[in-house]
Amino acid sequence: SYLVYDSAIVSGVHGTPANIRFNGSTTLEWDAIDNATSYGVSVSTNQGTSWQTDINTSTNSTPVPVLVTGKLFYKVRGRNATGLGEYSAPFERLFGLESVKGFINTSGTFTWNAVEFASGYEIERAAAGTSNYTLLYNSSGTSFSDTPAQGNWTYRIRPSLGGMKGEWVELNVFQS
Repeated sequence: SYLVYDSAIVSGVHGTPANIRFNGSTTLEWDAIDNATSYGVSVSTNQGTSWQTDINTSTNSTPVPVLVTGKLFYKVRGRNATGLGEYSAPFERLFGLESVKGFINTSGTFTWNAVEFASGYEIERAAAGTSNYTLLYNSSGTSFSDTPAQGNWTYRIRPSLGGMKGEWVELNVFQS
């Protein structure tokens, strides 16, 4: 007996999804792939150690889980009547930066706790009750020294990662 294959029969999914990107704040999209009739998107919250069950979609975009702050990983695969294609390489997305915690002043030395994913910090100072801030520090350390003139001062700090900035945290200091 012989098995004859018809060339018109759909064959397996060709390739993996590429150019994975966000379109808006919660919609993941990618370039469509040959022979895919639907897609599966999997999400990881732990650097790709484990993956959630696929989110199924009939198009090359779908709403996905996101975070206020933190990092998620996404991978996409095509499907058709003959089965599943291979997953794409993981696509990672950083969502926001947490605010600085532990911002204190001890005798003119400011210290704070490192913020996960932050590559630097900005510190500004203004006379208390005003909004005329001056940038004093824009670097990657977790300490800074400043001795302003006598008076009440407001210092504020925020983490940064490239163009991404966290929220300001303020600290009032009285200098005698």
